[in-house]
Amino acid sequence: MVSHALNGAGSLAFGQTPAPPSTPQAKPIPGKIPGQEDDIWALLPNNQVTLTGCSGKISCVSWSPDGSRILMGSKDGSLALFNALTGNKGKTLWGHGDGIVSVAWSPDSKKLLSGSEDKTAKIWDAAKGTVLQTLKGHGECVSSVAWSPDGKKILTGSWDHTVKIWDAATGQLLQTVPAHALRVGGVAWSPDGSKFLTGSWDATSKIWDAAGKLLLTVPDHGSGVTSVAWSSDGTQYLTSCFGNAAQLWDASTGKMLLAFKGHTGKVNTAHWDPDGSRIVTASDDLTVRIWDARTGHSLVTLKGHDNPVVGATWCPEGNRICSGSADVKAKIWDANNHQEKVSIKGHNSYSVAGLTWSPDGKHIATAGWDRKTRIWDAANGHEQLALIAHSANVNAVAWSPDGKLLLTGADDNTAQVCDSGSGALQLTLEGHEKPLTRVSWSPDGKQILTASQDNTAKVWDAASGRELLTLAGHTNRIVAIQWSVDGKKILTGGADKMARIWNAQSGKDSVLLKGHKKTVWGVWFSPDGKKVLTASWDKTAKLWNAETGEELVTLKGNHMWVANLTWSADSKRIGTQDLSGNLITWEARNGELVKRVKPGATTPAAAGSAKPEGAANAEADQSASAKSDASNPGGKELYPKIHLEGGEMFLASMDGKDRDAEIQKDFLGVLDKDAPDYHRQKAAEFEKEKFWQGAAFHLRRLLAAVPGDAEVEKRLKAVEANLPAKKS
Repeated sequence: MVSHALNGAGSLAFGQTPAPPSTPQAKPIPGKIPGQEDDIWALLPNNQVTLTGCSGKISCVSWSPDGSRILMGSKDGSLALFNALTGNKGKTLWGHGDGIVSVAWSPDSKKLLSGSEDKTAKIWDAAKGTVLQTLKGHGECVSSVAWSPDGKKILTGSWDHTVKIWDAATGQLLQTVPAHALRVGGVAWSPDGSKFLTGSWDATSKIWDAAGKLLLTVPDHGSGVTSVAWSSDGTQYLTSCFGNAAQLWDASTGKMLLAFKGHTGKVNTAHWDPDGSRIVTASDDLTVRIWDARTGHSLVTLKGHDNPVVGATWCPEGNRICSGSADVKAKIWDANNHQEKVSIKGHNSYSVAGLTWSPDGKHIATAGWDRKTRIWDAANGHEQLALIAHSANVNAVAWSPDGKLLLTGADDNTAQVCDSGSGALQLTLEGHEKPLTRVSWSPDGKQILTASQDNTAKVWDAASGRELLTLAGHTNRIVAIQWSVDGKKILTGGADKMARIWNAQSGKDSVLLKGHKKTVWGVWFSPDGKKVLTASWDKTAKLWNAETGEELVTLKGNHMWVANLTWSADSKRIGTQDLSGNLITWEARNGELVKRVKPGATTPAAAGSAKPEGAANAEADQSASAKSDASNPGGKELYPKIHLEGGEMFLASMDGKDRDAEIQKDFLGVLDKDAPDYHRQKAAEFEKEKFWQGAAFHLRRLLAAVPGDAEVEKRLKAVEANLPAKKS
């Protein structure tokens, strides 16, 4: 009953010529380049994460054609957007009156399409998150949606047994096709747009011309059809069904060519990878399977979800798979080595906004939007401590240099210092007027640096909690901070498109770095302290002279936004990674591009990232987990190495030192939650759960959006009466 638009995803193709091998092929290993490339790749995170933050059970998932974003629909009627490389959650879109069961991207990645149990489909602006058109006309749930290849038409299938064709620009209904005797489970346009394909719970699939004339009926599926997909040349198509299998059909004759059998539960979706050599299926048996598209053999079984897997889709490059499950989580898997990064599963359905290694590499600390900070054993994934001190979302976390203390910053406008062993609260730092975005310790551990949405950064005495300096100069929120290695300078970056270098003793703004066109989300001193790197949402990184502020080089080789950036240990080279997964090495002296590694290629980091001693077990080889597949002796059954039961992201450590650039949120999306309906719904949910801190947070946001609302004021007063006394 869940369907994903193949033409809208832009990555579901079928290759004709190359015959795939019996096992999946990894991408070629590039030759190592001279210098410090190993160090650079060791510091960049891999592209395997677990996505959380959906407010309801996930029902469908779709990867954008440009590869940068993942769209998920939930049973609570919301849509959630995620950064496909980092896993960071962006906007949440509300508009449907009931659960969403199907989603699709437009071919140009600029629009979204959703189908809902409220009997409508909606077209959205992907950047703004606003509804452009609401398609009304179906009598029951809109179970499947698809864009035509040219983006001009939309196809919707419904439980009312019909298929409708719409004008994508105006939302006008062009045609209604009485397609099936029972519910429509899947729809898809042919690659050339001249035909469309439908599948139904009546156990049939049908091919129609673009005007709605029936061309072919295939009656013998054996059970209800849940999804359909064309091959890239339009000569074959895939179906998934209730009968625990997927099937491959000849589009001219309707003859079944292959059956993909091995699942023990309903198969919800089946999709080709971009080169057509493999097929991925998602099933109610809690697994995702990858199959050889020519032989039908099961290549690997991916296990890690705790509930039925409602959908799985390939990224446009074919090197990653995103699977979504009713357990409120989605996972991104490496499609070539079939490994999922360690999943930290303790912040429930809330986002993990900060993560850092302990200095000795034996522990991991995560900060979550469930207002908790958690400490984990990096070797076995066991949760060791959960700290609850803040009254709102925790956005940042940092270990003290000696590993004895944890520093956190939250939406309650405070920073707090806790004992990392006992969890006891040591200090509460009050002074910021808006939520904190970043926190950091000075190299000697004697001072604390905090950044806030109030456009300032502050320096505090780590022993007494006394405020020492306020760094004022930015005209918009500060989202990046770093100390110089010697602790004498402070570097900040903000949404005002500027970066600034400050004297850490006087607080004087000594150097202004001006040149980016959008938010400066990341800042780094070179290891020798002579240069500064900045990264921005304008898709560039810039190199500056740390003494004069002179712009030395602009790095423009990334295809999309720069998502991660790091220095080599000798300050001679720079490594960047963009949202499409491209890894680039640059010469720091002149900005010359040395090497580009495309997504899916195996980098030196894949062979063994440099991590602090004690952390190696967290990424041990998973080959020991492989088992023979009962239905196919050549198949493999793989599990994530560690689940931290009890954040949802894991990134390579940076030699045990906290780098706040590890997880950078897209503040333009994450913090854009002023919609009254959103806060009204979240407040009601938390009041019902008696999660008073969360309820108070959303009621305050709601009151800011609708000032003077007596009913909201009354509810807030009642909720605040249940809050614990504030600690000092």
